[in-house]
Amino acid sequence: MPWKVLIADDEPIIRESLRDSVLALLPDAAIAGEAEDGEQALAMARSARPDILLVDIRMPFLSGLDFVERLAALDIDCAVIVVTGHDEFEYARKALSLGVFDYLLKPVETQAMASALARATAELSSRRERAETTRRARAELERNKPLLRQILLREIAEGRADAAEAADRLELLGIRVPDPVCVTLVVPGLASPAGGARERMEAALSLAGLVYEVLAPFDPVASFGDGSDAVVAFSRGGAGQEWADVPAEIASRAERRLGVPAAVAQRAVAGGPGPLIAALPDLLEELREETGGRADGRSDALALRARSYIERNYMRPELSLEEAAAEIGASPSHLSRVMKRGTGKSFVEYLAAYRVARAMAMMARPGMKMLEVADSSGFSSQHYFSRVFKRVCGISPSEYRAEAEK
Repeated sequence: MPWKVLIADDEPIIRESLRDSVLALLPDAAIAGEAEDGEQALAMARSARPDILLVDIRMPFLSGLDFVERLAALDIDCAVIVVTGHDEFEYARKALSLGVFDYLLKPVETQAMASALARATAELSSRRERAETTRRARAELERNKPLLRQILLREIAEGRADAAEAADRLELLGIRVPDPVCVTLVVPGLASPAGGARERMEAALSLAGLVYEVLAPFDPVASFGDGSDAVVAFSRGGAGQEWADVPAEIASRAERRLGVPAAVAQRAVAGGPGPLIAALPDLLEELREETGGRADGRSDALALRARSYIERNYMRPELSLEEAAAEIGASPSHLSRVMKRGTGKSFVEYLAAYRVARAMAMMARPGMKMLEVADSSGFSSQHYFSRVFKRVCGISPSEYRAEAEK
């Protein structure tokens, strides 16, 4: 596609000279128009939308500077090169402040013209490549938005999302969290449909669509599956009878249309995205308990995997909650909550208790020294071992060994 060049100068001989230079120096150029005054140049620019404009500073009706100011309103992706005389240097400086690409001094030298055109076309090419890359990225983002929203919301629900980053991602994906935001959990009361992942997905989508329909008067902003068969939706809250009837209406439509009984629980969170992101994992657990819904299988699995990880790695003093969470795919805070719920102990408490239990088994071996027991059970020092052992068991390691040997 040729570069379109517009020439504006009130002197015919200069227009001709500029035209000849452009066509000689820029073989893939096409002259989009030649104007003898500023108003004519502006009209040509509006219709032809040129890539490069060579504009004289002094023109009748509309000066070059006024032309540049008016041109900005047309939103044309172009490079303006001002042509000026030596005695008009201050005009040229002002033109640069208005955003023109460059200026050339009359009489225009061939080398100066060649350099200006080369830089202008390079700048335009680079700018348009960047714009095309941005356009494609936005198109790809738009195409993948539904999936990206689901992934992000699941990460937040499972406590795996960084709070500051997640708030930015919500904004980027077009999820505007109202303040306060109402969280609605809908738990179907029947077992998962037979037939595999596709049937489960279709059932979840049908339920999500129904929830959105009932919440329509309250501006729902997002919904997602929570990893089981339940649906979570965010919306504006409400007051009055219409809002009070929402849970019953969702349950009624699920029963009538999908043949599925459903339990519904709702809770409002104030403060916008930040508080919602922080509260959502625990809030969903509370809502599940409120609905009497099935246990969160993922939480059970996380607790089981954490216990297994501890049992395989307890002997390493550097083992930490953060390491185990990263290995398992959960946030440290969520993993600790899941462990507490599943075992009655936090991750750190469970790890200490398991190390002490292993130490007890080792202390049954008569020839094993206390320092070796501490080292083999994952304690960084004998002193730390004694302190933790006494906290867990109520007596010191030496007292325990003495009692065991009686």
